[in-house]
Parts: sequence; C-alpha cells; structure tokens
Amino acid sequence: MNWQSFFKENKEITAEQAGDYIRSRPAGTLQLIDVRQPREYEEAHIPGAILIPLNELPRRIEEIDREREIIVYCRSGVRSTAACQILGDHRIPHVLNLRGGMLQWQGHRVAGGESRGLEYFVQGDFNSAFEMAYRMEYGLKQLYLVMADKTTGAASRELLQYMARLEDGHMARLRSRYSMKAADLPDEDAVDVAEGGMAGRDLAESFAAHLGSRAEIIELAMRLEAQALDLYSRLGRRHSEPALQSFFRQMAEEEQGHLDRLAREMDSTPD
Repeated sequence: MNWQSFFKENKEITAEQAGDYIRSRPAGTLQLIDVRQPREYEEAHIPGAILIPLNELPRRIEEIDREREIIVYCRSGVRSTAACQILGDHRIPHVLNLRGGMLQWQGHRVAGGESRGLEYFVQGDFNSAFEMAYRMEYGLKQLYLVMADKTTGAASRELLQYMARLEDGHMARLRSRYSMKAADLPDEDAVDVAEGGMAGRDLAESFAAHLGSRAEIIELAMRLEAQALDLYSRLGRRHSEPALQSFFRQMAEEEQGHLDRLAREMDSTPD
C-alpha cells in the first residue's frame, strides 16, 4: 500500500490498517496521539503513544511535529475526530483518525502512565543510559530463562530460550557499539531490573499464573516486549541529544522485531 497517498486521500484509518502501518514504519517516524484522559491511558494504550488529552490539545500544539504523519485515537473515535479538527485548524498535515478507537484496536496494548519505567533511568547509580539498558536486557534474559526452567512443554522451553538468546544479542551490541568496558558493566548477580522498567522480583511473583499453555507463555512475553517498546519509544522522544534519540529508537525497533516473532509463534499455536 502507498501510505503516503493514503494520508493525502483519507481522513480515517481502520484499526487493521493502522496496525499494518505502524508495523511498516521505523520507530520514532510516526506520531501516535492519545487524546483520552490520563486514567484511560494508564489502563491501556498503544505502545509509543503520546498522551495529550483533548482539552489540553489546543495549548500543546507546539509539541506536535508537523513533518511527521499522525494517527490520533481515543476510546471510540469521537474525541479523536474533534482532535483531528483542532489539528486541521492549526494547519497540521498528515493526520488520520483511528476509526473506532481503542474499542476496535486489536494490536498490542500496554499499561501505565507516561512516566512508567522512567524512574529507573533518572534514579539509582547508573553511569549512562546504555548501562541502564544493559541491565534491563539482562533482567529480561534471566526472566526468560527462569520461565524456560519452569515450563514443561518442549516447544515453549525452546521459544523462551530463543528469546533469552535475543537479549544476549542486544547486550553484545551494546558492549560493542558503545565501547562498554568490563568495569562499566553491572554486577549481573545483583541485577534486578527487567526490560520495560519492571523489577525482576515483581515479575517473578506472577510467573506461575502464566506458565500453563504455550499461548499464555507467548502472551506474557508479548506483554513484556510491548512494554519495552513503549518505554524506549517514550525515551526517544524525551531526549534532545540526537545520539540518544537514535539509540532508543533503535532499541524500540528491536522490540518491534521481537513482537513480530512472537506474533508469528502465536499464529502457529493451536487454540
């Protein structure tokens, strides 16, 4: 599909079309704007979405990047229709309304406010954002390995071990690209932060509830990877330094790749 012409010729986009478009775009190149209230956003939102409640939109227009395509959504499509009108009045191009809003959205959802997970980046003893990312990658690797040890299904164990190896790849690239020295790396025995800004000990308490069927295990992994995608997308927007923006967007793209692999696994898993 020619998405560029789609933005020129249409004012709305279906949930299915929006999902396809989001997956086709590199992280950070599309603006998803959620115009619901903070409570609604915290309960569930599309990974990477910016929260700008409808009543705040007119005075926050300067936060919108006029050069990028925009998809606006709300609960049902009513508030986002009004938001599109406001953006149009300010002559902001390339805006589409998500028809049916979150009621129709069938893609990934994540929970938590805009600051969820960010406390791990702004507090604690971290020499750099790269060190923090390394700690998170290591935390999720350990989570997948613990899940692999606990599951009884051979296929599920193999998938979880594969996901752990993907985190190994992330850590290797971090060490290589950002010249991380051994002295800069965390004490892996003490790591207790998982990807997406969640503490490993908190996740461990909920393992048992998600180790039943293969589908349940995949769903849990998808939730974690989606939360990580959301976190990295928000961090990419918050940093003004180009190198950090590029880094977090790259990490978001990696998480999208993980989600795509898990989605294929879910499609091939019997009900």
